[in-house]
Amino acid sequence: MFKKKRTKKEVHVFPRDLKELGYCIDEEGQLKTIVGGEPYKFEVREKDKAYNEALYDAILETIGDWVQDTLQKKFGMVRALLPIGVTESDVHTKIYVSPDYLTNEKMMIFIPGTSHTIGIWSRRVLADKSVVEGSMIAYTQRAIEMGFSVVITNPNEVFWYKDKGVLILPKSTSEFSTIPGSESPENHIKYVFENFVIPSGAQKIVIVANSYGGHCAIDIVQNKCKL
Repeated sequence: MFKKKRTKKEVHVFPRDLKELGYCIDEEGQLKTIVGGEPYKFEVREKDKAYNEALYDAILETIGDWVQDTLQKKFGMVRALLPIGVTESDVHTKIYVSPDYLTNEKMMIFIPGTSHTIGIWSRRVLADKSVVEGSMIAYTQRAIEMGFSVVITNPNEVFWYKDKGVLILPKSTSEFSTIPGSESPENHIKYVFENFVIPSGAQKIVIVANSYGGHCAIDIVQNKCKL
């Protein structure tokens, strides 16, 4: 009896640099190829799902970096490490807050759905339509224009793996830690409210949430915090 020999799956490794990946973000916020200026298409290699998915993930990671960089440089958003008091070398996650979050009487809080990195509303919109529309960039700009302070939560980054916070573990057997205070999306939002929202001077609080983020918002308002 003969057994078919299993072939090892090819592991695709890409640089974490949009330009090196062959893409750029144009003036309208659309993801385009550097050569030819074509809109991004998922199927770069025909019938090679593993390659296309790996490239997609790499592109989205670099765009996530770009979004965070834009939030800081364009709007002055401040990166705050959680739990309070940790350093970059400790187990931690992060959120972004506007410099006036402690003193502004109006606050807007953004809570994304599941599987999205900080500052992102929709990976699909990000890649297929507009980096600005798929991220929290436009929302942050509008909130600031309306006189609100801004708090961008990060409820999906609940694992600590290989010295960084991650959304999804590569394997179920991987050694990992949970992040104190952010062991789950609900706990993360509770920690943010207890340590950033409630101690602030905000009298009017607006929550903008998407998908499971809506559940987290309802959970915190109804069950865990007295605002």
